[in-house]
Amino acid sequence: MKNELKQELTRRLCACNNGGLVLVMYDIYFGFSDDVKNALVSEDREALRKGVSDVQAALDELMGALDFKYPLAGQLYPLYSYCKRLFSTVLYSLDVSVVDEADVIMKKLPMTNRLRLWTMRRRSMRA
Repeated sequence: MKNELKQELTRRLCACNNGGLVLVMYDIYFGFSDDVKNALVSEDREALRKGVSDVQAALDELMGALDFKYPLAGQLYPLYSYCKRLFSTVLYSLDVSVVDEADVIMKKLPMTNRLRLWTMRRRSMRA
């Protein structure tokens, strides 16, 4: 991940609330996913291992942040888990399309979380 991106994400982490942390974690995931793609293109096995480890750690954080009192968490957990398994296969398949598949799934999820956060705020405002 580029230093500029790291600085930007660090700044956003320091300035956000709990819901915002999850959205920043998505951006961290995509930064690490790009690292994996770059390692595949450059055929750098060590960078690939590190990138896969980093992206899986980001997915672990997202999985750990789920609140299972909401039904959406039960739907997100298997998707995160599936993406994590996809990245495991990248280590031996060396196929960038596997990373692309995980990214397609993950790109759809932040909007789901934004909608959930908006709904929770509206409910708390009514109470």
